[in-house]
Formats: sequence, structure tokens, C-alpha cells
Amino acid sequence: MGFSSKAIVGLAGAVAIGILFNVLACIIKTDDHIKPNWWPILTVLTYCLAPFPIILTGANASSDIAQMWQNWSFFTSGWLVLTSFGIPVVMAIGKLIASGNCALSVVGSVVCYGTAVGSMWYIKKTE
Repeated sequence: MGFSSKAIVGLAGAVAIGILFNVLACIIKTDDHIKPNWWPILTVLTYCLAPFPIILTGANASSDIAQMWQNWSFFTSGWLVLTSFGIPVVMAIGKLIASGNCALSVVGSVVCYGTAVGSMWYIKKTE
């Protein structure tokens, strides 16, 4: 039950790689007309905010009101996750960041959320 030390190191490494992609999206110049800037790091904020609604409402819904709050938390976490993909795309369309920086930021989001989904799959598999 739980994670082995290899799994914990692997998950930590994967999250670090995802955040590295986001930092690289901030510092690498991929377009001659747009300077590198730190706007893509806003997606890391959504990584931190996405689980909070689910944490606050808890996992067990025993009454109708608790079920309503749990559904609200799933909805809120869902749009926070989608926001981490949408923020770089909107910034690239608005020419605030270059399209290459947008791609790096989206890849970082895929890696970080893929790590979260992979860890949940691993927990279910070991139970």
C-alpha cells in the first residue's frame, strides 16, 4: 500500500521535469520578435490551486448538500486544470509569448498532470 522509494523519486523527478519545461518556456527565446518573459510561469500557480477545492470539500459525500459541494469541487478543479492549458494558448494568440514558449508550457502541464494521474493509477493498482 503506498509508494516505494523508487516510485516517490520517479514522481518527484517527473514533476521537476514538468516545472523545468515551464521555466524553460520563460527563458528560451523561440521568436525573433517576442522577447522571453516570465508570463508562462502563471501555469505553475494553477498546479498549486487545482487540488484545493477537492481537499477542502473532502472525499466522502454522505448527504445531498455534501454531494453538491463535492460536485462543485470537481467542477472547479476541472476548470483550474484546463486553465493551465488555456493560459499559454491565449498568451500566444495575443503575442505576449511566442508559440514555442506556449508549446513548452503546455508540455510542462501535460507532464505535471500526467504525473498526478499516473500516481493515482499506481495507488489503485497496488490496492
